[in-house]
Amino acid sequence: MRRLFCSFAILGSVLAQGVGGSTTTSTTLSPTTAVEETKRCFIHNRRPGSFSRQKENKAADISACQTKCKKNKMCLFFQWRNAQCLKYVINDRRKQGVVYGLANCVEPGLVSDTAPSCQLKTGDTIIKKKKVKGATSPADCADLCEADSKNQCLVWVFNKRARPLVCIHVVLKANPTSAEFSSFQTHYCSNSALDVLEK
Repeated sequence: MRRLFCSFAILGSVLAQGVGGSTTTSTTLSPTTAVEETKRCFIHNRRPGSFSRQKENKAADISACQTKCKKNKMCLFFQWRNAQCLKYVINDRRKQGVVYGLANCVEPGLVSDTAPSCQLKTGDTIIKKKKVKGATSPADCADLCEADSKNQCLVWVFNKRARPLVCIHVVLKANPTSAEFSSFQTHYCSNSALDVLEK
């Protein structure tokens, strides 16, 4: 399998000092009922970086592409572009004091019972990050990410050592100008129409 590395970096070193140039959001979202923390996909003392874009030559259609992505816990979304399957896998590295997690994921890489319904979107993918106020713990940051109905929040990141505390959400958006040749969907969602097609 050939790996293609995306040119965008999600966080860099901004967690240590806040987020320069990113969107700051003050939210009043009410956190959803938290899944027991030990079951959620929380990753301690590591910091997410870029996504690697992996081409799957053996995926014949978008349903097969979804299956390939679901076999990898760290594959957060997949794309069917120009009749080719692309998986987007999050990379990370060691960073003391930082906790991050995969939205709507429970160990060992399963979709949580509270995950939103799947939405197959058209267009190219756009990754954005935003700083979110109101989180005082990793669980708060995770709850706010999963309760954000306006954005497809893929990953949350919480820096316990920063002052003030830093919570960042990484969200997925669509560029509709590429709708004719590209579709994508997140991994951790429920009741996918593609699952029905497979049956």
